[in-house]
Amino acid sequence: MKDARAALKALREEECERQRQEAKKAEQQRQYQMQEKLEVMRRKKQESLQYKRQLALQHMQEQERELHMRQEQAKQQYLTQQQRLGMASVVPRNYPAPYPVASLMQYGHTPMQGRYQMTTLQPQQRVVSAPPS
Repeated sequence: MKDARAALKALREEECERQRQEAKKAEQQRQYQMQEKLEVMRRKKQESLQYKRQLALQHMQEQERELHMRQEQAKQQYLTQQQRLGMASVVPRNYPAPYPVASLMQYGHTPMQGRYQMTTLQPQQRVVSAPPS
């Protein structure tokens, strides 16, 4: 009877050990699967971040292109406007000045009231000088 009990005890211990080994193996398998899953998730996250960076970079490049185009357009408009103004400011030689001195004087302005005065030194030389302080 002692032998039978010892054999039964040994069988129980072997069964417990086998179950423990199976549980250990199952836990290792579960850990391995979790690591694989984590690795897949990390790769997806990296891909997602890279994609978002690409989109942000493309968006910035598009904004830079638009800004450059607007600057070029503004520059062209400015140059065109300057050319038009330049063409419009060409006055024929015998055309009278837009504000004759007589009409300025009518409102109390004289040619000498400006910030600078024209002083005649010699018939063909003129010097611009600041008014006395």
